[in-house]
Amino acid sequence: MKIGAEMDGTIRDWKATAEVGQKKPTVAAAKSPGDALLELKKLLDAGAITSAEYEAKKSVLIEEL
Repeated sequence: MKIGAEMDGTIRDWKATAEVGQKKPTVAAAKSPGDALLELKKLLDAGAITSAEYEAKKSVLIEEL
């Protein structure tokens, strides 16, 4: 069938073009430890994370410097 063959080709050759379908790097992989520390401080200041969460992650990031 011609219709089936066309559908098979369309599905087989399909590639995601929207942002949702593409894999993005993680925050840790995309930033240096110093940049991550600055971002972490912004999260603390905005109230998005607790001081305990900040201190725990800060310790890990400082070891990476």
